[in-house]
Amino acid sequence: MNPGDRASPPSASRRRVSVRVRAAIAGGLALGLGAGFTLASWNDAEFAKATFSASRFGTQSSLNGGAYADNATAPGATVALSGMVPNSPVYTMVRIRTNAQSVVGTATLGGAVMSGTGGTLLGQWTQYRVVRVDPAATCDATAFAGTPNWVVGAADTAPLITTGQNSGVTNVLAAATSAAPGTATAFCFQTYLALSAPTTTQSLTGTAVWTFTTRST
Repeated sequence: MNPGDRASPPSASRRRVSVRVRAAIAGGLALGLGAGFTLASWNDAEFAKATFSASRFGTQSSLNGGAYADNATAPGATVALSGMVPNSPVYTMVRIRTNAQSVVGTATLGGAVMSGTGGTLLGQWTQYRVVRVDPAATCDATAFAGTPNWVVGAADTAPLITTGQNSGVTNVLAAATSAAPGTATAFCFQTYLALSAPTTTQSLTGTAVWTFTTRST
């Protein structure tokens, strides 16, 4: 090309070709970037460990201040209620506590099961009431005065001894420590022949076995 000569502008067709080529190259770069890069992912894990152990629950009972023992088999601890006459009550204290290392629980009093030669007839005429008292309290008539914690019966009600505890009553047994038993829950029993007991109950003997069903909670 001679100096001063101007280069001819590219024809329209050449410009179109050039644009298409650039477009194709640009598109290829774009596609290449899209297809050539893969996003990495990082993985991690967390673990947790638990050690399981079961709690312990056991109870002991004491009758009228006697030594605590595991009275799990009938008849359990026994006491003789002799010389009973109509409407003249006798009193018996039962204390129940959890063994060392035991969790909290409850005790539910069932009705007495009668046996012996006169058991059936005496069961038809023997009434009782039960209140919850302080373990250090004395079990006598004063325990039933005022507004005690009724377990069986009420101020003006004394069911037959074959009747269990009142509906809705919960007798809590305190949890123990690792080295010592729990604080006892004490029950004061008041038992007597009904005022209208017939003379046929005289000189009869029988055995009443009450069951306290204890459960962990």
